[in-house]
Amino acid sequence: MRAAVLQAPYKIVIENVPEPKPADGEVLIKVKAAGICGSDLHAYEGIHPRRRPPAILGHEVIGVIVEVGKRVRKFKVGDRVTVLPRKNCGACPPCVMDWSNLCDHKILLGTNEWAGGFAEYIVAPEETIYTIPDVLDDIVGSLVEPLAVGVHVIERGEVRRGEKVAILGAGPIGLMCVACAHRAGADHIVVADLVDFRLSAAKRLGANVVVNSAKDCFLSKMEEACGLTQVDVAIIAAGAPVLLNEAFSIVRKKGRIILVGQFDIPDVIDIEKSRLKEQTLVGSSTYCKEDFLDAIKILEINRDQFELLVTHQIPLEEIEKGIDLIRKRDQDVLKVIVKF
Repeated sequence: MRAAVLQAPYKIVIENVPEPKPADGEVLIKVKAAGICGSDLHAYEGIHPRRRPPAILGHEVIGVIVEVGKRVRKFKVGDRVTVLPRKNCGACPPCVMDWSNLCDHKILLGTNEWAGGFAEYIVAPEETIYTIPDVLDDIVGSLVEPLAVGVHVIERGEVRRGEKVAILGAGPIGLMCVACAHRAGADHIVVADLVDFRLSAAKRLGANVVVNSAKDCFLSKMEEACGLTQVDVAIIAAGAPVLLNEAFSIVRKKGRIILVGQFDIPDVIDIEKSRLKEQTLVGSSTYCKEDFLDAIKILEINRDQFELLVTHQIPLEEIEKGIDLIRKRDQDVLKVIVKF
């Protein structure tokens, strides 16, 4: 089968590799679409701690089951499915506590331990796959995984109806957070980014106010547009080191700051400001099964809303071009999907 193999940093080669065979309890999936994630970029650049070459990347996957192994009971050939791209050990303290996203011994799809979706076929254990409704096409269906990240962020931040939320960063994950905050009933959603195209998408997903931080002061624009000087919750969904200290400033006393994006640590963290305001700093890491199921339901109901996030569809042979599109952060790029 054809696969895009990360052979070394900045080097992906289309190769013919053996087609995987499903073991007992596994299924063989013919990949129909796979999204390019920020972690795939980090792997391409040689800085991801888990996604190291040689590896077949790709963990935002949708496809069709073409073979089932022994002991598979819930799925059959022909089912359209997506994959929760993590195998858990089931025995470590987080797994025992049902914190599946924090498993100490997890194996990730798109690594040299579990070959990913930038290939014609993948195998997956039955417990990691979920049926995709017929109303979702392959392209929108490939958004389940990143949307599940946004669902988990809002759950971790305990965002409630009527609250005021700032989202710092309007890349794909930030935009998923916008949609999920809007769904949770946030009263005002204020989004900051450096790219107008992304901010336009944020407005369409439910943001009340958008701020291009390269042109305007966030606080001034927020106060001018909706009379707010502070928010209840700030979600940091971008990597700029200034964002943590900015969040300390814009979040009210006893407010919450949610960290979802991998970001560079600032030289100076003004933690005293946060302490004096008794703010809560919350980490958010990927998603649980419930978030994944919720993401499927959200897409099923609101599929038209999320289509705008997919700006590019490419064949497998152009995967490096797709990665370069995202790395250059051009105005008109959000999600790039590899289509088979």
